[in-house]
Amino acid sequence: RRGRLDAAIAVDETAVAKNPADTMTTNNLVALLLDRGKDKASLARALELAQEADKEADTETGGEHGED
Repeated sequence: RRGRLDAAIAVDETAVAKNPADTMTTNNLVALLLDRGKDKASLARALELAQEADKEADTETGGEHGED
């Protein structure tokens, strides 16, 4: 299982590097990184991607993406 998970992460990392605006792949990558486990590197990368996606959403919507 770990080998397949690592392979899927590698594929999604490549896809996100080529197209950072692809939110579906970015979200999938975050989920895979969280599934990987509790190692600090995976959690840090997941947080980084989530923050980048949040900034992208702010840019696309003028800062209005579901915040109350």
